Amino acid sequence: MSDSPVIFYFGNLQPVRAGDLLRVVSNTGWSLGGKLFLVMESYVFPDGSQDPNSVSGIIDGRVRRVSVKDLELIDEAG
Repeated sequence: MSDSPVIFYFGNLQPVRAGDLLRVVSNTGWSLGGKLFLVMESYVFPDGSQDPNSVSGIIDGRVRRVSVKDLELIDEAG
């Protein structure tokens, strides 16, 4: 278990921390659907406030803001 702070929780109370790998859900209609997303931190607006519904991370080699509703846990069994 990591000592880094929890950024958000999935509905089943699965904690998500910086460095966790998630997947962008495929049915978003977004060209990056189905790709892996490396969580970095909560998304911070230019005024310094945090967006509780978005995270910053790396996808396809670029830092992007992604809504937490567009992310899913990776099924480690398959």
